[in-house]
Amino acid sequence: MIDPNVFVGKWNGKYVGSPIAGIHQCVALIKQWELENGWQNTWGNAIDYWNNGEAGYTKVANNPNDLNQFPPAGSLVVFEVGQFGHIGIALPGTNGRHIVLFNQNDPIGHVSDVLTFDYVHPKCLGWLIHE
Repeated sequence: MIDPNVFVGKWNGKYVGSPIAGIHQCVALIKQWELENGWQNTWGNAIDYWNNGEAGYTKVANNPNDLNQFPPAGSLVVFEVGQFGHIGIALPGTNGRHIVLFNQNDPIGHVSDVLTFDYVHPKCLGWLIHE
């Protein structure tokens, strides 16, 4: 896996578009992450990553009461937001209280950037760790 900070340095403040994922959608950034890591691109919207249990990933359900359980850097974090969900890449600094996330389209139409989330608002479903 490439260093997530190198990926952030390359794409931070830019729109990542994909004809497959749709221009500027959150999942387009994830598909670029998979591409640059040489991983198979997965199908669907952010919520589909969670619901379909994508091959090549270990799925870890969020337990917001366990402060010792949190996504490692480079894992894909999925949130329950609207019909399609939201997804981003966990970065170093993530811990049991907050998630440091590289994402795009939050707010809608926004370029890729680093934001901090908690595990409840919006509801974090869990994360996918590439095997």
